[in-house]
Amino acid sequence: MPVTPYFLDVEASGLAGDSYPIRVVWTLPDGSREGYYIRPDPEWTHWEAEAEAIHRIPRDVLFERGQSATWVLERMNAVLAGCTVYLADPGLDGFWMRRLFEAARVAPAFELASLWDLPEDERDGLRLARRRVDVEPDLSPRDSMAQDAEILTAVYHRGQEQAASPKDLLPCFIDFEASGLTSESYPIEVAWSMPDGTVESHYIDPAPHWDYWDPEAEAIHWIPRHLLRDCGRPVAWIAERMNAVLAGHTVYCDAPGMDRFWMNRLFDAAGVEPAFELGSFWAIHPDATASLPPRRVDQILQQAEAERGGRQHEADSDVRYLMAVYRLTLAAVHERETERNGPGDG
Repeated sequence: MPVTPYFLDVEASGLAGDSYPIRVVWTLPDGSREGYYIRPDPEWTHWEAEAEAIHRIPRDVLFERGQSATWVLERMNAVLAGCTVYLADPGLDGFWMRRLFEAARVAPAFELASLWDLPEDERDGLRLARRRVDVEPDLSPRDSMAQDAEILTAVYHRGQEQAASPKDLLPCFIDFEASGLTSESYPIEVAWSMPDGTVESHYIDPAPHWDYWDPEAEAIHWIPRHLLRDCGRPVAWIAERMNAVLAGHTVYCDAPGMDRFWMNRLFDAAGVEPAFELGSFWAIHPDATASLPPRRVDQILQQAEAERGGRQHEADSDVRYLMAVYRLTLAAVHERETERNGPGDG
């Protein structure tokens, strides 16, 4: 089994452009954890009550128990020097780490990287990375977009064990989030899954001519536009990455009209053709309403909701939801058909 990577998680004061890190936690290959509250820099005044309701860290705790940005970064440099540390959400976590670097006025002695930069044979260890697992009781609840470093370590080991055993292959699924719903809208986030259940997602840095922005859409997907500029990947990089991993596949979505429109906008802006096909989820999804009682359908949808590992209108969360609905429905229909017809002659 590969050596366990270093993982890092950041909690923050909110999601706005003036948000800042309030707690950082990292794990070492031996499974040990180290983390600190961060005392806000004098210029760090932003605070979102909605964010506090999620991370449950009152601001006064940061002043009572927090270390200065300089102290925290010097400690990280002492422990992590020369290492590559992996982030579940390189967009947001990377943004907050840059704010920490700037406030500390100290250069990091370690590299930050995305989980998707891990070697391909290690990614199975992270395919459940947004599912909640048991952690130590003193840890605060985590927002789905900021995965706890311990969860990543635990899931990495769990996934490595699962990767060593056969697993059922699934269709590939895809989801886009966008700047709105008009003809001027464009994709801002994309996520897709592979047949082994691995999910990959990226923010998209808007192309130069992509100016349209709908505040009502932002209220749904919760992705501020500045985050795309700060943390998004260029459209050409996204298109090339999708072609590299999805070539030859049919990738299924639940809103083929809009998703195809946004996919075409992405590839047109990148100046390349997609190397994969886009299909409708409803073309492969078993007809549960015709073969299953309504109560069983409701149970499937509730279980799929529990397995999404995030909130609706997060691209990766929506992809995991589609995977779960497909897998659970297929199993339920098969089970009901077996009950009706018997196991057969084998």
